[in-house]
Amino acid sequence: MTLHPEDPAALLLVTDNHHSRLLACKRLKTGRLHLTPLANLKEQWNEELHRRPPSRSGASGRNFENLGHVEDERIHRFAKEIAAWLALELPKHVFERLYLFAAPRVLGALRSEAPAKLRHNWIEHTTDLARMTEGELAQHPEIAALLPVPKE
Repeated sequence: MTLHPEDPAALLLVTDNHHSRLLACKRLKTGRLHLTPLANLKEQWNEELHRRPPSRSGASGRNFENLGHVEDERIHRFAKEIAAWLALELPKHVFERLYLFAAPRVLGALRSEAPAKLRHNWIEHTTDLARMTEGELAQHPEIAALLPVPKE
């Protein structure tokens, strides 16, 4: 794939367990990184639709319904949403690389939910940067190291 000068050299996907952003990343002639938002995805979790029925156990009749299972379920459902969203979004853009930044739990869920064809398109980074602005992301050392500074 040949890139035109106006095409981004890379795409960044920054995600946590509730929000995901796809950004174009390009190094300017000045050496600065420029990030352009391309698309956003917000988790569509509906507590009423996904509530588990209470299970009463033990003599005390305590409800052990949650115990962390609901959060795992949310992460895996959102990972499935992200995979479907990326399958639709990536063909719209020209890029050399896709860098994925996510917390380890979210990254694990994405690995298990995304098809192999999609997983082979990204380079993983176990860093949660989802709450950073575009300006903060452009200055982050891990992102700055992704694209080489142009030689003069």
